[in-house]
Amino acid sequence: MKISIATSILILLVAALFGFHSHQQLVTLRETHAKLVASANQLGISVDPSRADASARITKREREDQEADAKATAVEFIAFARKMEANLEKGGEPDESQQKRIMDIMDRMMSLDSAQLKILIAEFRAAKDLKDETARVSSTSPS
Repeated sequence: MKISIATSILILLVAALFGFHSHQQLVTLRETHAKLVASANQLGISVDPSRADASARITKREREDQEADAKATAVEFIAFARKMEANLEKGGEPDESQQKRIMDIMDRMMSLDSAQLKILIAEFRAAKDLKDETARVSSTSPS
């Protein structure tokens, strides 16, 4: 009878150890979850399961904003390329302000992701009034 009581106590102790270990893991996971929820809220990501459709709208809106940014960058870049073509036809070299603007445009192009770069290149190639050489060089330079 003492063996059965000792075995029962041993089983209870092992179960208690597993329970305690699982409880510690649960506490750690809850703390991690709380930190991730706070981080998501700071980034503007909805984590409310009752508003699951809201996050899809946020993502779509961000994608539309990125497309609009890429198209605006393309329009600005094309306008600048036209000015540079006109300047080169006159035989002028880029002055300091034009060189600064070239660097600014290059910085903006480097900050674009691959989808935005594809949009920029497509817009640039669609510009019919640019010389083929300018379109070819400009559309391949950021890659």
